[in-house]
Amino acid sequence: MKNQCFATADGVDCHPNDVSYDVMLSVTSVSSISIEPNSIDMIAGNDSVLSVTILPATATDKSLLWLSSDESVATAHDGIVTAISSGTAIITAKAIDGSNKQATATVNVYSDEDGISSVQAESEGSVYDVHGRKLPAPRRGLNILRMSDGTTIKKVIK
Repeated sequence: MKNQCFATADGVDCHPNDVSYDVMLSVTSVSSISIEPNSIDMIAGNDSVLSVTILPATATDKSLLWLSSDESVATAHDGIVTAISSGTAIITAKAIDGSNKQATATVNVYSDEDGISSVQAESEGSVYDVHGRKLPAPRRGLNILRMSDGTTIKKVIK
């Protein structure tokens, strides 16, 4: 006699008097992973959070392995990126459910040695922070200068 068993939060639910059982487990694999932002500029010594979307929302195991192409530049753990030193690193979030799905983000790290002591806001351009918000004037940290000819310059203010 065969009966079906079902996995529950408390274990496997079967009838003990039956001779044999068919255990049916439903596993939903990760079909895609995305990271936002997919590129980020940081100053050494700071942290930033990457937002991750895993699909489908009903995936059985949404656990991720976080990797860095260069841990001397940046590290990542549970979506938190720590900028270590000047350079570029690729951060990868990889599903561990066997689906081999992954997503990456590029991290550009600047250090005080890369910086300059001051920058004057030019009348021919605009100043933005790393999140794209327009600033009235340059401020400490990473500034994005958008020139009137359309070019952009990244400047670190000490």
